[in-house]
Amino acid sequence: MNIKKGKRTLDKNHQRNFAIIGTSGHAKVVYETFNLTLLNKFNFLGFITSDNIDSFLGCRILGRDVDAREIFKKYNITDAFIAIGSGFSRERIDSELFSESGVNAVNIIHPSAIIEKSVRMGAGNFIGAGAIINSYASIGDYCLINSAVIVEHDCILEDFVTVSPGAKIGGRVKIGNRSFIGIGANIAHQKIISDDVVIGAGATVVSDIEANSVAVGCPARTIRKRKAEEAYL
Repeated sequence: MNIKKGKRTLDKNHQRNFAIIGTSGHAKVVYETFNLTLLNKFNFLGFITSDNIDSFLGCRILGRDVDAREIFKKYNITDAFIAIGSGFSRERIDSELFSESGVNAVNIIHPSAIIEKSVRMGAGNFIGAGAIINSYASIGDYCLINSAVIVEHDCILEDFVTVSPGAKIGGRVKIGNRSFIGIGANIAHQKIISDDVVIGAGATVVSDIEANSVAVGCPARTIRKRKAEEAYL
């Protein structure tokens, strides 16, 4: 279990209270994976959400995300996970909330994922069922690596990257901050995907992709530029 340390100091016998931020479809996957791997290590209190709902998956809604700091204090939450698909949103929540609250960002990793011992990984990451992360790859903070993704040797995924199910990333690829790799996309060895890029579903990347671009097709070609915080597709 990897956690990003905040400012709060905990006694060894302190009960660690845990919450999930978000109530999307991704949050459902996160919650079930949490139950498989970390349920006995944390006291799960419920969800924090922007949705107007009273419960989610039969669990308690602790409050709205705009009130998250107060919720953290009220329930003495020590650890949390951002279960939101948008890398921009994960970055915003980290900068506005986690960095000042002292709450730890936990890695949630499906037990069927294969992660080599030489892999370096930050905090707040989700690794889905059947994912493979090979030797000496580097995963930043708050990355979302979905089911059946392959990240080959010596890859670098920077912070807030999202990799959709079934994507395959060749060796020594670098993917920049907040970039999004679509379902079933393929990225050839030693390519560079710069910051804030969208690679479309099923695309095959055989050349470097400049920042703030949307690239689709086989081979993938840039079809337009992308504005800051624009939806993925």
